[in-house]
Amino acid sequence: MPVLIVLRALWRLGWRLSGEPPMFAEGLLMWQFYLFFGLIACWALIAGLVMQRYHRNRPRELRYELARERDRARSAGVAPTR
Repeated sequence: MPVLIVLRALWRLGWRLSGEPPMFAEGLLMWQFYLFFGLIACWALIAGLVMQRYHRNRPRELRYELARERDRARSAGVAPTR
């Protein structure tokens, strides 16, 4: 997964910049917690972006959409059904 590759690279960068403390080495509990919560955060970010795009492009209210379809049917000469 590309997300895990990015998370691992960020962890290694932070670990090296902090002086490589042994308790934060890869494979230990702190690293596993970081990956777990980092992956959940990435999923939440992706879901947020998808929801934002959906709500930006969502259809208008149903009554407006139905009125528009009725107008289209009338202009095409088709009698609307109920």
